[in-house]
Amino acid sequence: MDKISGILSAIFSVDNIILLTQKIFSLVLIGVFIYVTYKMISYSIRKLLKERSKGRHMEMLVSFAQSTLLYLTFFIFIVTILQELGINLTAILASAGVVGLAVSFGAQTMIKDVIAGIFIIIEDQCTIGDEVEIVNNIGKPDIKGKVSEMNLRTTVITNENGIYTVPNGSIGYISNFSRKKK
Repeated sequence: MDKISGILSAIFSVDNIILLTQKIFSLVLIGVFIYVTYKMISYSIRKLLKERSKGRHMEMLVSFAQSTLLYLTFFIFIVTILQELGINLTAILASAGVVGLAVSFGAQTMIKDVIAGIFIIIEDQCTIGDEVEIVNNIGKPDIKGKVSEMNLRTTVITNENGIYTVPNGSIGYISNFSRKKK
């Protein structure tokens, strides 16, 4: 019984309780700071994209930017908490870097498509319903038709011959026949 009371008195000593309270307060403060920072940056992104983007594509861009920001914020929050708890992150981050490098090689084409899609949408090169001709840079024939669907990775063109899904990264240029010269 003396051993148990000795262990309990060591665990629940005044110094340990003060240290635990400081850690908890620190973690809560870090969480609140990161949450407020996320909300401020998210609001700024929404406002900036609303000013620059037209119509239907704004929600897609805002959603993409906010989800990217959310993952980045979550990663920073977890790393900060682990550091605050005294966990050495060097090996963990080095392993994550190697895994990230392997994934990036595998997802290179998809990342290229998404980045090209972001620029197509931001530059408002075409919208759903526009008559376009897409000249690709991968040696396939040009595609003429109406844009029936757009997302960050692909553009879907419909014409009398069928439906064509074109990866945004393979688009060389777009001729938009629905827009008049100003």
